[in-house]
Amino acid sequence: MGTNWVKLADLEITNEEIEEVRRLYKKAGVEKQPHTLKLITAVKKILEEYDRQYHIKLTVRQLYYQLVTRGVIENSPKAYKNFDDHLSQARALGIIDWRYFEDRGRTFERPRKPLVDITKITPQKEIKSKLEYVTSFREHHYGIPKWYRQPNYVEVWVEKDALAGFLSEVTREELSVPLVVSRGYTSVTFKFEARERFERARAEGKTPYLLYFGDLDPSGENICEVLEKELGDIAIVKRVALLPHHVYEYDLPPCPVKRTDSRAGRYIRKHRTFEAWELDALPPLVLIELVRESVQKLFNTRIYEQNLRYQRYWLAEYSKLLETIRKHMTSLEGYLDSDNPDSSRPDERGGVFHDKKMFK
Repeated sequence: MGTNWVKLADLEITNEEIEEVRRLYKKAGVEKQPHTLKLITAVKKILEEYDRQYHIKLTVRQLYYQLVTRGVIENSPKAYKNFDDHLSQARALGIIDWRYFEDRGRTFERPRKPLVDITKITPQKEIKSKLEYVTSFREHHYGIPKWYRQPNYVEVWVEKDALAGFLSEVTREELSVPLVVSRGYTSVTFKFEARERFERARAEGKTPYLLYFGDLDPSGENICEVLEKELGDIAIVKRVALLPHHVYEYDLPPCPVKRTDSRAGRYIRKHRTFEAWELDALPPLVLIELVRESVQKLFNTRIYEQNLRYQRYWLAEYSKLLETIRKHMTSLEGYLDSDNPDSSRPDERGGVFHDKKMFK
């Protein structure tokens, strides 16, 4: 028997997948209409796709735009609220995995702890582990900063905190550039700190660049204009996205211009439209590629390759020195291996037993 398919724009889901979602709802004691079952099935498919193929967590807003662009739901405040209500319930019932989502608006700060918990290790083992660390060769711990001797200093600025989660993987791990979340209009203090960073870059002989990513709406455009006005004397401010051609190239869903925005009239006259577009509407992989391309254009590969040649030479010399040191450590390791019977020792729970008098 062939598989029955339900076509949702470029997203294909099977009747079997819809039935599986129905079964999960029924197990939770909830009955849903067919259109809701299709919606939640589409949500699961999109989230699983980004997690499996790209290891990207989406925000709720990004997921909404994915559903809009794939023709699953319409683009309207009513449709968004309906989608959000169904999604919230599906997450609460365990039908949609919470771990698929990114929430940058809220943080959890861990309390400060000692670097070494002495209830878990003896003094002898701690010293031995430190010596082993010093004499072990972890090549990935050593290197030259990626932008060393580069002619440019680059910062990526994004208007929305919600998008920083998956972008930070690219800016930090691959591109090695700062990611700055402006959250709309920045404070005087925030811009002063940015100016200081750009001035330090200029003092090092580098040309500072501020690459801006924001909404295509009255405020989003004005934010970049303000940054150029206030920081343009010290850095080259360049708006990378959203731009009008991105809207047409990727067929992005619009939202109405906020008439209450004091900059709305100027925006409408300039673009001859009453529609605006959010940066969230860009497919995540497209946004990542725009960030990657804009930064790589300012990166000198020849200089980077020269740095890598010196890095290989340095690591080879370091490895030779370690081999010499290891030959002289045999006697010291023997001393540390012979535990003093009066010293602290691990107890049966995996911690360290101490004389209780020490804690009085």
